[in-house]
Amino acid sequence: MVETWENAYSQLEDFIKINPNVRIKKHVIAIPADIRPEFYRLFDLVRNAFLEEKCQALLNEAKPLSTSYIKAAEILKNTTPISEIKLPLELNWFLNDPIDGLRRSFYNSLFDLLKGEIDLRTFENEAKQCITNAFKFLFKLGYEKWIALSLINLIQPDKTLALPYDDIKMLCHEPEYDDKFGFLDKKLPDIEETKSIAFRLGEDAFMMANLIAHSPKTNRYISIGADISDATWSSEGVSDKREWIQIRELGKPLEPKDYWPDLVIYTDDKPKDISLVADFGRFCRPDIIVECMEETNWYQQGELEQVKHNYEFFKPYLGTYIVTRLPIPDNTHKEIMQKLTDNSKGFQPNINVLSVGYDQTQLNPIIETLLSVK
Repeated sequence: MVETWENAYSQLEDFIKINPNVRIKKHVIAIPADIRPEFYRLFDLVRNAFLEEKCQALLNEAKPLSTSYIKAAEILKNTTPISEIKLPLELNWFLNDPIDGLRRSFYNSLFDLLKGEIDLRTFENEAKQCITNAFKFLFKLGYEKWIALSLINLIQPDKTLALPYDDIKMLCHEPEYDDKFGFLDKKLPDIEETKSIAFRLGEDAFMMANLIAHSPKTNRYISIGADISDATWSSEGVSDKREWIQIRELGKPLEPKDYWPDLVIYTDDKPKDISLVADFGRFCRPDIIVECMEETNWYQQGELEQVKHNYEFFKPYLGTYIVTRLPIPDNTHKEIMQKLTDNSKGFQPNINVLSVGYDQTQLNPIIETLLSVK
């Protein structure tokens, strides 16, 4: 029985000793095929034991997110036209099995320990830091995806559409640094019905809505944009029915913005008008911004100021919703409302706070606001 991660590590070391064909040293990792499955079984046993012994608190936070995400994904696939959800690999591993997702973060550190390049204490410190960094990054992304899927489930769409990402990748090459001045432009292809929703990270030719969902209740379309970042191309013929906010000038080199809204939501009679979120220089003014606060101390970290900044810059027509994973104490809620009010002008922005946790129904105010638009 493995009692500690160090016991598990001793078993792995013993296995290597009795199998001299296993060679693990600087610049060399050679594990014969016939014993590779057993080697990696023991290797994974070490990583699992380390996680459960040293990072149980993080696993305790990750498991409810994983359970809630899997449930939301199942509902989506069973009740809407969507049959596939595409996620970045690291996030997919984490959401479907938090232990598997987090143990990958210190894969190299364990091999460094086996090679003798670091000692046990250094390994512990390195591994814990890798796990903490991976958790912080993946947990936020994961909570955002749960919110996005839950909102789509509440819309109960009977038709789902999107811009054809693969076609756009074929049309728009990855520009070199010297090409990123906004002069590369391309007319977007027509949107298509889709049975998949894709979430992607990083720079892209355009920032596109991840999904456009038709609401049978109102016979209108609602689109959701997540993982927003800088776009490298300009679009020919953007919708003249929507308002566009200038985010940078053409002709100047791309300077990445350090903060974007977590989610933007649009509603319209025509799906084409809400398919593009942003190109190199323009951002489609949102109907709603959703800011996702998954950490316990988001307010103390100054996140409210960034929420206010995004509200003032992107000017969402129907307001901003702050969605929190944990309940907000009454005194903190009161303080938040006071900070949102501009006392000099007696003005309070349309920023609302929803303590949601993992209860999908607590997101209903967002959907009700969207469905009330005529």
